[in-house]
Amino acid sequence: MTNGAYVNIANGTTVTLTPQSSGSYQGVLFYQDRTMVNPTESNFAGGSNMNLTGSLCFPNSRLAIDNGNRTSTMVLVVSRLNIEGGATINAATSVSQTGISPGPAGAAILIE
Repeated sequence: MTNGAYVNIANGTTVTLTPQSSGSYQGVLFYQDRTMVNPTESNFAGGSNMNLTGSLCFPNSRLAIDNGNRTSTMVLVVSRLNIEGGATINAATSVSQTGISPGPAGAAILIE
């Protein structure tokens, strides 16, 4: 995503998105251009139910996941992350979902 692009999925939406299974962007669902200056926040909210089985890469912007949202993903690369209002994030469970080998069950890893 470039030229000011951002993601806004909300208001009770049910969404299933999967990334490419091969090639340079294997396992990457959203990739925001890291050269964007002051990009708009991306938002997954409003009770939406999302099955996002790829990595979410927003290196220079905030990602908000809130208001009862349920999200399944493997990797989050964000400048800032806001999780609130009953939101849940579940780890994807297989290489076929993301192109990335999952860690131990229930493990979360923070890389700064």
